[in-house]
Amino acid sequence: MTSKSILFVLCVLLLTGVSAQELQKIETFKAPKYPKSKYIKMETYDYRVESGRPVPSTLTDTFICDVWQRTYIELELGIPVDEVTPEIIQDAVHVYLEKESSKIAGYRPWTHGHFIKSLTDEQRETLTLEVYNYIIENGVRDVKEE
Repeated sequence: MTSKSILFVLCVLLLTGVSAQELQKIETFKAPKYPKSKYIKMETYDYRVESGRPVPSTLTDTFICDVWQRTYIELELGIPVDEVTPEIIQDAVHVYLEKESSKIAGYRPWTHGHFIKSLTDEQRETLTLEVYNYIIENGVRDVKEE
């Protein structure tokens, strides 16, 4: 185990049972106005709400779904929830720093990219651990389409 891994594990242990400090901010975060184009005027999440199609029950769950999707698409892991590690979540969160939101799939890539970029490195580390803990405790609560 590397010293970085040990530090992550220690942080996870410290955060377990502690209320979210960064993750909860996604519920009230306001991204800059979405850049409309000829064909797209809002994020997938907003189109789904407008058309009455299902979305995750909270904006936190929506964020978790989008971060989890990074493990499948960009990281190409295809792992079950019980195999996730803090390092994997850190890599998934980091995707939002590396890619343009228009190149990221998901419910709210524009908003989530701006949210993650608005945080300091320390806040992103806290967010990563909170996302990890949330997934371990609650799973990934996506909606099922019929």
